[in-house]
Amino acid sequence: MSTTLIQYGKRINPRGILFTLMLSAFIWSCLPVSALADAVVRHGNGLARNSSRLTDPTCPSGGDWISAGDGAAIVGNGCNILFGDVYIPKAGMYFIRFYVGLRSNHSVREYADSTKFYLDITKTISDQAGSISITTYTKNLSSQLVHHDVAFCDVLVDEQGEEYSLIPGDACASAIPLPPDPLAPETSCNINNGSGLSVHFDTIDRADLSTEPGVGNTAIKNLQIPVTCTGGVDVSVKMQLTQYTPLTINSTEVIKTTANGVGVAVLYNDQPLTSAANIPVTLKSGSNTLNLDFQAVRNPAVAAGDVPPGYFTASAVLVMTQQ
Repeated sequence: MSTTLIQYGKRINPRGILFTLMLSAFIWSCLPVSALADAVVRHGNGLARNSSRLTDPTCPSGGDWISAGDGAAIVGNGCNILFGDVYIPKAGMYFIRFYVGLRSNHSVREYADSTKFYLDITKTISDQAGSISITTYTKNLSSQLVHHDVAFCDVLVDEQGEEYSLIPGDACASAIPLPPDPLAPETSCNINNGSGLSVHFDTIDRADLSTEPGVGNTAIKNLQIPVTCTGGVDVSVKMQLTQYTPLTINSTEVIKTTANGVGVAVLYNDQPLTSAANIPVTLKSGSNTLNLDFQAVRNPAVAAGDVPPGYFTASAVLVMTQQ
């Protein structure tokens, strides 16, 4: 909003001439002071163009540059840092890096870092600005920057050293822009506490082996497998088996065992798990229980009497892929 305020005053001089004393125009932002205060972090760095400006540094506002003279310095605790309505990609500790570089070549530059502070992923950084307290430091510019035009800007830096732009279009515009909407939280799931899963069948009569996976109620072992997920939201995955030797029984692929004609079908909700079947599963954040049936089956091409007695083994890998 732009507002013009006109003030008139009058005075009679000795000759009786009436004249206007003052005409003033004031323009101010329509953003309330309280909103501005909440969107800045205090005690950021600024840039003094020479030694006489150490107590009055120039603060970054976008597209900033000055001519650096004798005694030019990065000044600590001298400026406010503007935080916009954007989100960080992950919660954690961050700090502000103040860059100063040649206006003609931004690769020739130096910087000063603030102390660290924590940012939450669920709020915009402007909403968190009022609770952030930092300290910044004064540092003289090196000879490679003095007596040159220099550009300067702030970036937000995470613990891995990734830099994020705070003001679009400034000298730090090559930094990663922060999104205006919150990112989906990082999620992960752990199957069986990261341990291998062993399935032990009881003694099986060869004549009781089903020749159709999922049919019959003998030679079946049910296991309840713990799955723990993090991230605070439901996780949609597709589940499949990999790294096994296949055996096809009645058009269904099962895991081939060391016993001739014997395979193991892995079933979820009566659906066989294979390398080709991606079965969808929704897991909630926290603890889940995955119910799987393991069924020993016989290839009908092998007579029950030809199945060798004794122990058999088989192996496969259960994979969950997040969608």
